[in-house]
Amino acid sequence: MKNIQAVFIFRLCAIMCIEGESQMLFPIFVFMNFFYHAFGLVIESQVECPELMPDVGQSTPDVQIRLDDAPFHLDHGMALGDWIEGCSGQILLKITNVANYWIHDGQEIVVDAAQGVSPEDVRIYLLGSAMGAVLHQRGLLPFHGSTICMDGQAISFSGPSGIGKSTLAAALVGRGYRMLADDVSAISFTGQGVPMVNPGMPQLKLCDDSGQQLGRNPSSACSLGNRARKCGYPEHAAFITEALPSKAIYILGRHAEDGFKEIPLKGVDKFHALRINTYRPSFVKAMGLELTHFDLLKKLAGHIDVRVLLRPADGFRIDELADKVSPPRLIHHILPLIIITYQ
Repeated sequence: MKNIQAVFIFRLCAIMCIEGESQMLFPIFVFMNFFYHAFGLVIESQVECPELMPDVGQSTPDVQIRLDDAPFHLDHGMALGDWIEGCSGQILLKITNVANYWIHDGQEIVVDAAQGVSPEDVRIYLLGSAMGAVLHQRGLLPFHGSTICMDGQAISFSGPSGIGKSTLAAALVGRGYRMLADDVSAISFTGQGVPMVNPGMPQLKLCDDSGQQLGRNPSSACSLGNRARKCGYPEHAAFITEALPSKAIYILGRHAEDGFKEIPLKGVDKFHALRINTYRPSFVKAMGLELTHFDLLKKLAGHIDVRVLLRPADGFRIDELADKVSPPRLIHHILPLIIITYQ
């Protein structure tokens, strides 16, 4: 039985009567099912996930998270390195000393947790890579980035670790904007093809130095596990719970100059920028979803403006970057942006 205490509501014991005496045979663990709403999906989980918004109505789940044995290999699976296997409709993640995660058909995540692993370590991969696989399987476009609401529209900050996407989102939340997602922004499309960013988790993940620079109270931070380099800062009061339309994408990058520089992208460059900033793009190849992914990117590219925004490589200049995204004179009239990153 998996050693994640947070999922156990109570333990019963099987009792058998032998000649009028009761005898304890073996323990039975009874799981409590938690219901959440994230990425536009209702999630039923045997793993408690305090990072997610509860689904108080306990609607019919779109995705179930279950504690059980996962396969060690996939039949006809494609191995991508030591920790990923994939085939049509399936991804198997093998995280040493944490858990194996079997994600299949966009409907279920089976978590096979290692003995003695902490719940935080299990959740960091569950709510990241495993959930990203679910989104790919369900035909959504998971983007690597954080999302802010401005004038009822979505601004997402996407890119590799260390570029400052969560830091920029936190700076804007500090200016009174509300957030929609951090790290993974799930994009779906309306019947008319309008891209919509779905609400993710009401939490921002920040490094200690970024949190201090932004004046965040360290006592409000939550541990994300032994393997995480960041802490989680809950943002329930600033969280938006409905999907918002997206209009433009800014690609953040660094350069050696002192000023900021903005470059519009068109054609192939525009499409390539979207493709390389997809969340867990290796999953696309592993599951044979290249054509589906191409169509999603093409649809997204047809509805948004894509620009590169370069900032100086030296110094913590997050306030100046926030001014470029949200200049004070336009604070109530700015267009929505999804911000991606180049390095």
